Amino acid sequence: MPALLASIFWGAFMLILRSVVLRVLVSLGISAVTFIGVNQSMKWIIDRGLQSLNGLPADLVSLIAFLKVGVCISMLMSAITMRMLLKFGSSDKVKKMVMG
Repeated sequence: MPALLASIFWGAFMLILRSVVLRVLVSLGISAVTFIGVNQSMKWIIDRGLQSLNGLPADLVSLIAFLKVGVCISMLMSAITMRMLLKFGSSDKVKKMVMG
């Protein structure tokens, strides 16, 4: 009798463990792809911004630095990223994909 109970508990444990491991791996995969995509797009946006500043006169570049336009742009991009995360991170589609 104890062997039967042990095998039942072991089977249930393995079933739960397999489900949890699958959910964790799917979540990590989605996170990695999202991070890499956002990182690449941010690099592209920063490169485009720096290319735009190359043609400006030195006085205008120093004025932009004095006004801390880079900090403002960074804050705006952070707010947009956070808004996207809150909007799409809590959507039902992501929950269905992760939770099965």
